[in-house]
Amino acid sequence: MAEKPEVLWDHPQLDPLYARVEDELELVARQRALERKLAVAEQATRVVIELRQHTQTLRIKWYIVVLILVEITISLYELSR
Repeated sequence: MAEKPEVLWDHPQLDPLYARVEDELELVARQRALERKLAVAEQATRVVIELRQHTQTLRIKWYIVVLILVEITISLYELSR
């Protein structure tokens, strides 16, 4: 959106019309707004991904702790016999 269409290179007489349309539709302002919204969406996506990874890591750590406790329990049971 930031660049002018290629048709303006072939037909320079359309340049004033494009400038008017660009001004009427506020293309530059809309592009900036879209870029800001995209940046917010990207940041939100990163946060969600990080939270998901953190949750998975925490779950794996708990599995390891449980397995260690099971191994200790089995070892103590065998020692007591």
